Parts: sequence; structure tokens; C-alpha cells
Amino acid sequence: MRLLFLSLTALLSLFLTSVNGFNPEDLERLKGSGECIKCDLTKAEMIGIKLVGANLGSSNLSGSSLEGVDLSGSDLVGTNLSDANLTASFLGASDLTGANLSGANLTAAYFGLSDLTSANLNGANLTAAYMKEATLDFVDLTTAVLCNTVMPNGDTINRDC
Repeated sequence: MRLLFLSLTALLSLFLTSVNGFNPEDLERLKGSGECIKCDLTKAEMIGIKLVGANLGSSNLSGSSLEGVDLSGSDLVGTNLSDANLTASFLGASDLTGANLSGANLTAAYFGLSDLTSANLNGANLTAAYMKEATLDFVDLTTAVLCNTVMPNGDTINRDC
């Protein structure tokens, strides 16, 4: 009977992970320690949480809800944030080198002093984003939405308004 219970618990855990798209243990680890390297947080709901200085290097947060999250000073190197919602999030002084932000909603996000070298911003919405003094080396903004976007040099771009 105990073996049956353990088997059913394991199956339920696998089912919930596939339905939610993320590993609940990874989310708890992140909330507890501020570190979750190579974690699966796909489609996780993390609205408004404070993760200052978090280490999420090479993690998968694609499709996650991160509205209003404070990730200032965080390590997001190689992190997959494609199609994530980071509206009004604070990412100041964060390292997003090589991060995938394609299709992400970055409306009113703060990237001041952040490093986005080689980040993928294809199709990202950067409406009202603040990127003053951010590093955008090797970043292609051709398909990103730029409307009332403050660029690294302090100029405001209204290309897609």
C-alpha cells in the first residue's frame, strides 16, 4: 500500500510539473536562497517578488509572469526569458549577457547599467523601457518595439509608436 502511495505521489508530481510547465522545487529553491542555476521555471507565476542579486544563470523562465519583479544586480547570463512578461520589472545593473528575451513584454522595464551583450531581443516590446547606460553590444533591435524607449546614450526613441 505504501509503495502504491509513493508511486501515485511521484506520478502526480510529474503531472503537475508538466501542466504548470515548471518545477515547483526550483521555484521554492529560488525563493529561499535567491539562487537557481539551470532551473526550469517555465510559465512560473512570480509577480512582484523581490529577487535582488539572484543567480538564475542558464535557467528557463520562458513564458513566465514576472511583472514588477525586482531582479536588480542579478545574474541572468544565458537565461531564457522568451515570451516572458517583465512589465514594470527592475533589472538595473543585472548581467543579461546572451539572455534570450525574444518576444518578451518589457514595457516600462528598467535596465539602467545592465549588460545585455549578445542578448536576443527579437520581437521584444521595449515600450517605455529605460536602458540608459546599459550595454547593448551585438544586440539587434530591428524587430524590437521601441516607443518612448530611453536608449543607453539617454536619447528617447519613438520608432514604433
